[in-house]
Amino acid sequence: MSTIKSKRSAVAGKVPTTADLELGEIALNTTDGKLYIKKAVGGVESIVMFAGSANLESSSAVFTTTNVDQIADSFPLATYRTAKYLVQMSTASAFHATEVLLIHDGTTVYMTEFATIFSASSLGTINSDISGSNVRLLISPVNANTTIKAQRLAVAV
Repeated sequence: MSTIKSKRSAVAGKVPTTADLELGEIALNTTDGKLYIKKAVGGVESIVMFAGSANLESSSAVFTTTNVDQIADSFPLATYRTAKYLVQMSTASAFHATEVLLIHDGTTVYMTEFATIFSASSLGTINSDISGSNVRLLISPVNANTTIKAQRLAVAV
């Protein structure tokens, strides 16, 4: 088994070159929060970056009531401007999936929901708002004991 070697830098904007890394070696920029690896395909070496200005997060909750606008997820508005969600709702043997794209200007959230599909009927409605310093994804479930799972891809301000 091979050993993974790592390098790191705290210099903003510093990106390793193919000469800086060996195959199988990783580099982390602790200031930018970026991870790099060196790869070789067909004899051509390149550097691949992970992370950067996008962020993928998962959330899961069970809403035990049908209260309106329950918080499914939130993120700091000063950190992220845009978010795309893949939302799954389920209860008993009914299922509902939808995508949500939202953007904010610091005061108002602009949202569109698309690619919605469900097995029988809709299990809830989706809304969003700004509360304090956070953008919130809100769900109003049709049934009690609705399980909500969401994946958020967020892009930095």
